[in-house]
Amino acid sequence: MIRLWGDAKGQVAWDFQSPPGRGTVITALCFPDHPKYHYFPERSRTRICFDKPSPCDDPSIDTASGNILGLSHDIEQEYSKLTALTRSHKSPCWLPDDPKGDNHHWFTVPMPFAHNVSLLITGIGELRIRLVERAVPSGGVGHLHAKVMYTYRPSMMQLVPLVEIPRGRGTFLGVWLMLDHAYLMVQEGDQFMTWNRAQSAQLMGTGMEDLFSCGHSCHVCERGCGFSFHGLTFKVKHHKRLTRSWVFYRFLVPDYIPFHDGFHMELEAGEHAGNGSLPDPSHERAAEGVTSLALYYLQPEGHLVPDHVLDPQDSASAAKYSYHATVPADAGHVVAYSVASHFEGPGAIYGPFSTRLNRTWAESAPPSPMQRWACDNRTTLQFAMPVSGWRSGAILRRTFDYFYAPQAAELSVNGRAVGLWHTADHNPNFRLREDDFLLPPEVLGPGPDVRLELRLVCLKGHSHMVWTHGTYSLLRVMP
Repeated sequence: MIRLWGDAKGQVAWDFQSPPGRGTVITALCFPDHPKYHYFPERSRTRICFDKPSPCDDPSIDTASGNILGLSHDIEQEYSKLTALTRSHKSPCWLPDDPKGDNHHWFTVPMPFAHNVSLLITGIGELRIRLVERAVPSGGVGHLHAKVMYTYRPSMMQLVPLVEIPRGRGTFLGVWLMLDHAYLMVQEGDQFMTWNRAQSAQLMGTGMEDLFSCGHSCHVCERGCGFSFHGLTFKVKHHKRLTRSWVFYRFLVPDYIPFHDGFHMELEAGEHAGNGSLPDPSHERAAEGVTSLALYYLQPEGHLVPDHVLDPQDSASAAKYSYHATVPADAGHVVAYSVASHFEGPGAIYGPFSTRLNRTWAESAPPSPMQRWACDNRTTLQFAMPVSGWRSGAILRRTFDYFYAPQAAELSVNGRAVGLWHTADHNPNFRLREDDFLLPPEVLGPGPDVRLELRLVCLKGHSHMVWTHGTYSLLRVMP
């Protein structure tokens, strides 16, 4: 998410270059600082200026019009209309007004209150946003929260998340942290990419692919915890004034995983070991550390990655999976690693089945009440979803209540068992969560849809089976 602040004249600027050969959907949340702004809706306008899109070099994509289409409604609600609009390149929800020559497109949007505005830009090669201008009452300074949500592949007539990674190479990491203050610092050389807590919650709630906001180089020497992964160092800063809470981070590490070498990671709890100093016992430990680390990836062959539990205390496990855990003796907790058969694939597509699209986590409705079944290992849930033309696999995502654990189910696709879907832990304070299961292309089959079956499994020591779920969605893995 990119936060843009208006100056005294209500003007801010932001440059963005979209991927060549694609369109882009940009969503902006605009709202005022000045209270008078709410009482003069007829004087409240947001004007957005774009450079004229350059032609697309891909001959398979129609670039005759290069239109910029405005969507003033929620993308989820307008999904069918959006795809229809892009096929015809006609009748957008609203059109540019007041064109400034041949090189710019201007939009004026009424903004009586805080409002989401989405723009769909199709049939272009590159796009650069030059200026966002706010016309507000005298003394008012407007804000714009802008985020690039999706790129658009016109030939596929589907929305595609902006973050893409080479097939079989990129990796998403998910981390559960007990934090005083949630700032995740991702270091690559001298460059840091930062995530604040609000951004991570929103990204997690919408299910969007994770986008970094790149910051300037800085030094992180505060007491904290972190880990390194194939040369990248992930650090977490803490702030004592904020209460401690559990936070889940999911972030992208593109092109850093040499699969033929396995993987290598190091955990650092307490004072960061890289600064040459030891943990100071006089300071309160700022975090419990990294409690779990999930690795999501697709092997080049396209097969499921089996589930493993990596025990830092087990030397045989460490040798087998080539990882190291460096935990101070006084840390007082055990760090559990897990490699899961979940996957955040390159160019996954949000279909019409996702009911959490473009919503924050807090706004999402809670999942259905807890369901309990006797431990007869015969209880099943069955449903079907269309996958016509999905030749590169899919991701099955559910929203569930993390209060109840453990949960486990054997997943079958078209009658073929593909793996165990489970949660190994729970947290009564962090209720809603999403998790994913990769469906490789070989299990989808040639049919127009797939039959999915979840056979609930009763784990040892539990008299009932628990499987909480609010919604299921199927995401497409792009080739």
